[in-house]
Amino acid sequence: MTMSPSIDDDEPIDVLTPDGLPTGIVKPRALIHRDGDWHRCVFVWIVRAGPRGPELVLQRRSRTKVTWPSRFDASVAGHVRAGESRRDALREVEEELGFAVHEDDLVLQPPHAEVHRFENGLVDREHHDVALLRRDVPLETYRPSPLEVTGLVAVPVRDLASLVRGERSELSGLVLVIRDAQENVHLTPVTLRRDDLVPYTGGYVERLCASAEELAAT
Repeated sequence: MTMSPSIDDDEPIDVLTPDGLPTGIVKPRALIHRDGDWHRCVFVWIVRAGPRGPELVLQRRSRTKVTWPSRFDASVAGHVRAGESRRDALREVEEELGFAVHEDDLVLQPPHAEVHRFENGLVDREHHDVALLRRDVPLETYRPSPLEVTGLVAVPVRDLASLVRGERSELSGLVLVIRDAQENVHLTPVTLRRDDLVPYTGGYVERLCASAEELAAT
């Protein structure tokens, strides 16, 4: 599988314990994944008002990603570098979606721990630092990095929760917003199925959908 050119294999990452505590060990990203070490990631899920109620913005990951290529995931999902604070790690928002965000704008959520094992032998053990961000602007105004993100879609939170729970087989009538290399914006109809999403355990996405609905109501 081809490594995305946006990924720095030598990026220093803090190794954590299974409980999320620092070990004092720092390793390059590639070795973190090779060895299946626990590490910290920042996840920002953008909430916005939609015609059928609150929506979550999902990114479609680049097709060259080592893990979950072309799957739909959190609005922003990135590794926290060694020694970074949450405020520092919010650089991921600008790197992936093209706009800056302040820590005070976030609505913090309970952390989440996730383990993914892949056929190529990679083991991804992550502690997610999770937050919601309210942002009511058109997706066409986003400027995502094509190395990271190949499209954005806004999904009604109730529909997304139903899809993740297996109550619905697919979500149709959605629009994928794509910005090409020439800065042209394309709107493409898209149907989402459960297998199109990066899978998460423990009711993670369902809880976020409920929190997003509460945030939209305030």
